[in-house]
Amino acid sequence: MSSQTHLSRSLNDVETKVAILSYADRVLVLVTQLGKIGHMIQASLPSTVPLLPPTPTDDGLPLIEPPPSVELISIFGSAPSAHLTTLHSLYASHIATLVWTMTAQSEETGKRRDVIVGLAFKNSQDVSAHDTGLSSGEQTTFKGVMSMIVAVLGGKDG
Repeated sequence: MSSQTHLSRSLNDVETKVAILSYADRVLVLVTQLGKIGHMIQASLPSTVPLLPPTPTDDGLPLIEPPPSVELISIFGSAPSAHLTTLHSLYASHIATLVWTMTAQSEETGKRRDVIVGLAFKNSQDVSAHDTGLSSGEQTTFKGVMSMIVAVLGGKDG
């Protein structure tokens, strides 16, 4: 992991901060638009489960499909709706998969570290209560956050 462990950008006109802290047994990833964390989720994956190499997308982001065996456990806090619960799970599984893929931690210790993901987003105004898909604003924010994660892990401000 790079020496730069945090990054701040404006995504959809909202200041968004990402910080990644690496510990011996876990990696902590914080993503906030509120200056605090509202929901923490632990992602784990056995070291015996292989990770596919990333494939670049049209926008340059590595596309990595999280393995179906990723286990997500809500540690504290919760999302205020079913839609946001699903969105938070999507963030946690993708962020954890990026961390596992872009760091050599499993080679160093023989064990894949759990990833704790802390999330706090401003309420999206463009999502209806019955909408099951991602709004265009949520898609833009998701891609922006993934880009920030890649930049911090890869040491680029990309």
